[in-house]
Amino acid sequence: MSHKTKKWAAAFAALQILLYHCWIPVFGNNTVPGMAERFLIASTYPAVDMFFFISAFSLVSRPVDDYLRFIVNRVLKLFPLFIIAWFLGQFLWFIPSIMIMYLVLPPLAKICRKRPVLSFLLLTAGWAGITYLILGVIRPDQDIGIFLFRIPSMILGAYAVRFKKISRRQGIVAGLLLYVTGMLLIYRFGYINRLNVPFRGTFYLTGIPVAIGELLILNALVAERSSRLIDRFGSMTLELYFAQMVSGAFLVRTYFGLTGSRVLTDLFTMTTVILFAVAIRYVFDKINARGSRLRL
Repeated sequence: MSHKTKKWAAAFAALQILLYHCWIPVFGNNTVPGMAERFLIASTYPAVDMFFFISAFSLVSRPVDDYLRFIVNRVLKLFPLFIIAWFLGQFLWFIPSIMIMYLVLPPLAKICRKRPVLSFLLLTAGWAGITYLILGVIRPDQDIGIFLFRIPSMILGAYAVRFKKISRRQGIVAGLLLYVTGMLLIYRFGYINRLNVPFRGTFYLTGIPVAIGELLILNALVAERSSRLIDRFGSMTLELYFAQMVSGAFLVRTYFGLTGSRVLTDLFTMTTVILFAVAIRYVFDKINARGSRLRL
């Protein structure tokens, strides 16, 4: 997976997560367009798996030289927004979850590279045991399951570093097969009737084929293409997540109350959230730049 692909994938995932949280259906419930629209929006949750996959892939493919400095930098980047959201009444589960991955994966990266098959089996077995212990014995909570059932995407992302490069045609074919298979699984077990056996939240696993399929297709189509806009959008995933979780519901209510139009509400909400994220990124860039000058 190329660096350019990861930027496109991050931007694509961020857009899907934004649609999942902030889009209100435009078409009627009982119409064919309405049913298709609701399913397509409901089936965007694999975007989170995509982000975990590419994050794990990046950590394993590019070793961390200074582990302590890496962790400190991640904490300084992630937790200011987490703390602000906490005070505003929002628990951003994604931030501590991605932090756990940053803590665990770098020390395991060497093992994953030297003994990929063994490490894959051990990590998978460890995930299964931890999931059973937490959800089956300690606390059967779907909120915890949201994270636990995304761990396989991290494991696959770490293991995928060992895969050989495939041709553009092979990537598109394999990607389409995985995508179609995953969408069928999502429709049956993540949309019509959500799979909550053996634990609540098990249906999140159905998103993994879709996430990997989309990554393969993107890699085949855009691996050699770059876009400043896409790079910028893909680098703001954290800010976009914060902006939509903190302000999304308020914006939807406000814009719908003012316009009475679902189309305008969706358009204004998406635009405002993106501009909010851009503003947050601008402020933090300025703070970081000033901090860098003071250290020098």
